[in-house]
Amino acid sequence: MNSPEKLFIRKQDDFFITSFWYQSRLLFYQKYSTSELAPTKGDIYLGRILSLENSLNAAFIDIGLDQPGFLDLQGYKKPIQRGEFIIVQIIRQAQGQKLIKLSPKIKFTGLSIIYLPEDKILKISKNLKQDSKALPIIDFVTQIKNQNEGLIIRRNAQTLETDFILKEVNKFRDLWQTIQNNKNLSKIGKLFDDGNHMWRILRDQQGFFVDHIIISHRNLISILQKELSFYYSLIEEKILYQPSSHWVPNLTEEQEQLEQALNPYVELDSGKHLIIESNQTLHTIDINAGVAPHHHDKDQYFFKSNIETFAEIALQIRLRNLHGIIIIDTINISPKELKEKMMHIFKKMFENDPSEIWIGHLSALGLIEMTRQYYGPTLKEQLTKICKKCDGLGYTSFEI
Repeated sequence: MNSPEKLFIRKQDDFFITSFWYQSRLLFYQKYSTSELAPTKGDIYLGRILSLENSLNAAFIDIGLDQPGFLDLQGYKKPIQRGEFIIVQIIRQAQGQKLIKLSPKIKFTGLSIIYLPEDKILKISKNLKQDSKALPIIDFVTQIKNQNEGLIIRRNAQTLETDFILKEVNKFRDLWQTIQNNKNLSKIGKLFDDGNHMWRILRDQQGFFVDHIIISHRNLISILQKELSFYYSLIEEKILYQPSSHWVPNLTEEQEQLEQALNPYVELDSGKHLIIESNQTLHTIDINAGVAPHHHDKDQYFFKSNIETFAEIALQIRLRNLHGIIIIDTINISPKELKEKMMHIFKKMFENDPSEIWIGHLSALGLIEMTRQYYGPTLKEQLTKICKKCDGLGYTSFEI
């Protein structure tokens, strides 16, 4: 799947709308309220331990919100007790009946690095590690790392100047020192805000590395300057003001692609189609190639049918913002070498997906299991609301 070329930003009433495009295809869409102040993944709080649940190896933490947070203590070695104050970070926002999930392991995610103030590790992005051209950057980060801090070098580091990387590391060092000073106030509440929506979208969706950023109103420039502050200089020359009525692709094309992305059926140019369905626990994607012609080698035919759909599957997963467990039901093939080749191609399609992804093995039934990191509501959750009559089921019962 390709990296985005254009980012369009527009303001509509009390909402910001961002859309990432590659050529004529919409890759990602997010709409959010400018007044939304809900707790967000990455925010850091000073909390107080309400209770310890030994059977769950967990604790419930008061962080000053309406409901406590759930703290998983697996791997946490420091002794803690009820009533104690603790610094925690949100790693999953509240979803439905699930509480906010917290972690005692603090990290600051930047563009070039992930800063771990209470760790000592040095890790390198897998994609960066495999690129010999990245050695100078890896050497530089190794040299600036202090003994009592951890750093993870992100793939983006290769495209950034060393001066910027050092400034970003120092920025997080200063932030951590400020947090350490503020925790002594023993006041439950937020110690650090992971930033506004605009910063997180550009950071998490590769927005700093698009070719062009097109804005619908001139006053968005001052908003970007304020919200991106330290990072604004990276995009300043890419920003272009253009009324949304002149955008290419235009808003009508955007609307059409959004409507298509709400449809469970995805028709491909080859005549094949996908069926994408979701429930509360997982998402499923079924590949349908029709009947194989009798004069063809069926394994070879179905192998080609599968790989022809993989780029579209990767795009649909990102566009629909699917997360959690995703099951892809491929057309089953027998030869081991074809299966291995197919899985190699499938994994490559997700190399540019900015979310953290795990892809399992191909099962005997032709199923690929994968997980994708949560990044806000799905596209369907953003653009639709649950039908009150059927409660979202899509059907109602007969009277009995």
